[in-house]
Amino acid sequence: MPPADESAADSLVPGVLTEIEAWLAEHAAAVSGRLPPGAPEASIKELEVATSVALPAGYRAFLLRHDGGMPWRSYDLLSVDEVLTAWKSMTAMQEQGTFKDAEVSTDDGRVAETWWSRGWIPIARDSGGNLVCIDMAPGPKGRAGQIIRWDTVDGPVPTEHASFDTWLQAFRDDLSARKYALTEDEILEFKES
Repeated sequence: MPPADESAADSLVPGVLTEIEAWLAEHAAAVSGRLPPGAPEASIKELEVATSVALPAGYRAFLLRHDGGMPWRSYDLLSVDEVLTAWKSMTAMQEQGTFKDAEVSTDDGRVAETWWSRGWIPIARDSGGNLVCIDMAPGPKGRAGQIIRWDTVDGPVPTEHASFDTWLQAFRDDLSARKYALTEDEILEFKES
């Protein structure tokens, strides 16, 4: 398992999470009240061993504070158990040849040219089965730890986020810019611009 690319002390996640939690408490108390506590360190280590991937420090810091459960656009961040279940399912399908005829549409070199990689760690899922992943096995022009989307129709899709930390910062910035609103059903909804 390769070492993580940054230390926990360097991660911006704890401070960003404090800001997100404060925003949710003020503007979406129902969502704030549903945030789960952190995952045990032992569970995170089990995930790393099972996937043979050292998770980036920022994502580890997030999991230690909240074991998934946070909304992002139409996605929900996954718990450690859900991450492992999704990773095992996708990896098994890849190894069984389920995706052998799937055409990859990314060609900018940031994402590996494959429909699924063992080095992609799913961190969020929407109701249609689309995923947001931390890419620990990028293409030649990519960066380990970058955030990618995996779409059930299009496969892997690069994003502008170089790390979990910058992805979480963008979520905080969207909250601050009032790009989210609480629905009558107490769901945090992204307002498309």
